[in-house]
Amino acid sequence: MSIAIIILGVVVNAFGTGFISGLLSVMLADTVDYGEWKNGVRAQGLLTSASSFGAKFGMGIGGALTALILATGGYQANQTQTTESLRAIEFNFVWIPIIGFAIAAIALFFYRADKQEKQYLVELEERNRAFRENEK
Repeated sequence: MSIAIIILGVVVNAFGTGFISGLLSVMLADTVDYGEWKNGVRAQGLLTSASSFGAKFGMGIGGALTALILATGGYQANQTQTTESLRAIEFNFVWIPIIGFAIAAIALFFYRADKQEKQYLVELEERNRAFRENEK
């Protein structure tokens, strides 16, 4: 097992987790604005709860996947680990975070709301200003 690969996995995991979590919050706010612009409905509660559900569901799947990989590798707690179980541990803590980070990075290429952000923010401000003036 390569120490350099383990260190790389830990760094990617730490960077990816913090980066993605922060980015998710910003993207949710942008999505709420985009949805209001596109459909006239500001659904921040629904989007936030759907995001929270997705994160919790993903954590459950991630825990089950981790347990499955360790069991398949023959992991035994408090025992000297076999070569197969050490490979399973390496896969869980190095390769799965790298794969997850790569999938998230690829998914960001399909995020299009930021290309129209200036346009829809200006139009939303105009709509809101007109609405406020009509209320007076």
